[in-house]
Amino acid sequence: MPGTVRILLAAAGLALLVFLAKAASDRQRARDEAEGRNPYPAMRRLTAVPRPAPVLSAPGTDRRPLPRIPVRWREMPPSETGVDFVHTWGGGTMDNLVKASGGGVTLFDFDGDRDLDLYFCQGAFDPVAAPGTPPATPPVNRLFRNEGGWKFTDATAASGLGDPGYGMGAAAADYDGDGDLDLYVANFGPDRLYRNEGGRFADVTEAAGIRCDGFSAGAAWGDADGDGVLDLLVCGYVQFDRAAKPGGPGEPFPGPLAYKGEPPRLLLGRADGTFRDATREAGLWTTAGRGMSVAFSDLLGTGRPMLLVANDAKPNFAYDRRPDGTFVERAFLLGLALSDLGQERSSMGITVFDADRDGRPDVAIPDGSGGTFYRNLDGRFEDQANPSGMYGAMGGRTGWSAAAVDYDLDGFPDLAITCGALNAQEPQAPVLFHNEGGGLFADASRDPRFARECLGRGCAAGDLDGDGDPDLVMASLGAGPLLLRNEGGEARRSLLVRCVAKGRNRDALGARVEVEADGLVQAEEVRTTQGYLSGSGPALLFGLGRAAAAERVTVRFPSGEVRTLEGVAAGSVEVRE
Repeated sequence: MPGTVRILLAAAGLALLVFLAKAASDRQRARDEAEGRNPYPAMRRLTAVPRPAPVLSAPGTDRRPLPRIPVRWREMPPSETGVDFVHTWGGGTMDNLVKASGGGVTLFDFDGDRDLDLYFCQGAFDPVAAPGTPPATPPVNRLFRNEGGWKFTDATAASGLGDPGYGMGAAAADYDGDGDLDLYVANFGPDRLYRNEGGRFADVTEAAGIRCDGFSAGAAWGDADGDGVLDLLVCGYVQFDRAAKPGGPGEPFPGPLAYKGEPPRLLLGRADGTFRDATREAGLWTTAGRGMSVAFSDLLGTGRPMLLVANDAKPNFAYDRRPDGTFVERAFLLGLALSDLGQERSSMGITVFDADRDGRPDVAIPDGSGGTFYRNLDGRFEDQANPSGMYGAMGGRTGWSAAAVDYDLDGFPDLAITCGALNAQEPQAPVLFHNEGGGLFADASRDPRFARECLGRGCAAGDLDGDGDPDLVMASLGAGPLLLRNEGGEARRSLLVRCVAKGRNRDALGARVEVEADGLVQAEEVRTTQGYLSGSGPALLFGLGRAAAAERVTVRFPSGEVRTLEGVAAGSVEVRE
């Protein structure tokens, strides 16, 4: 009899748990219906049917990638470019997470001359994380002005952007709508906001009401609340403590789980140029994550961006905004939280791009286990890193930042990924993936050789020499960057699209740009942060394949206004709201 009682009690307990779970689900469904929306019908259907096999076709286009053309990546040395920046992690050996995490790069046009300048974030001799005796000239972040022809000059002192903090990454945006790009610098320690005053920058952090003093692993600009004023999403990593101990004999220093998580910060912009910290009221305050990168993206085509956080050794976050301005976390429902095997990965830099040209944004996140590649299957995401060919080609390397870069201008975005071991000073070769269409990628790193080994961290793409094809800049921990010149991509033509919106979001961050050319429709969102500690300017570069012009360029601005241009010749175009 006692055994029977125990069985009955266990069954009753299980039934109670099922009842409570169903009740919670019903309450959430009721809230959604009361709010007048059903944002995830595909996810609800998923409970009624078996999980489908991976889809390896691109339903939005019949056109396949064109045959590859020979492209050589030439590393441009400091003796030719003048870019003599060398990263340092500060004092002592690489013995903690702060020292191992730095090395960001941002490409942005700080002086308004229509070419991309280079900004590198520097470490520091920090008394907490990297104590030691600094050199006579302490290290600072550095800015290099693009003079054309692969010549750069140091503009750090003249610009006022020599931030002395322990730099991680920087995010550029025209937050005050005056026509030039400003810069937010994410640090280990106090972050800084620099306002661009005609090429000279002023530190307006305190005046803007910003106080982020923890461990920030980058930031992203976007309009989180839909009021037309740019906001900041700051990526909190960990609450660093030198007393933390390694988790096991295989760890030379404590990993992310040895610390409490640093919450992300949502800083909502006001029309007067100040910000208020809305993290708690918006429902984003949590120490459960270990953020390595953040992004804004309208993943579901609702007209409002989701807030994405890639977490180190924890499930990723995807926050969706409710009508009342608060956010609800949806990553598990969408399929973005874990890998295809249900694993928490050491997720690094988020890259959002339409990989298969079906008109829906996909998500790639490098990590230490082959990476994840979440294909957007009409609002439901599935990790297809393995069938896509990415997983095997990574070959055990630790990936950090992925840059979506159509290097051969065939209209399909390729991927360049920086690699480098975390717990040891082990240089690794970066990986270049050629997009084969249909969600498939081929390793294009070896023939010819893509780039040399380094302790890769940040990675940014942009046309640095104005020849129409994208080049690459890779930041290297404890060393100089790799400036990689694309030689051969210019055999095809491209179109650089700049969007100009009304109001304070002048660069139209969050706008959707569609370019129709050579039987293919390409769609991407305007953003300035992409990958790990990396970013580029708000202009978008589209390969035109065999065409000499785009048949049509359509821009849906964040306001909902749509502008369409017909018969746009290769080169560049400005689309105004």
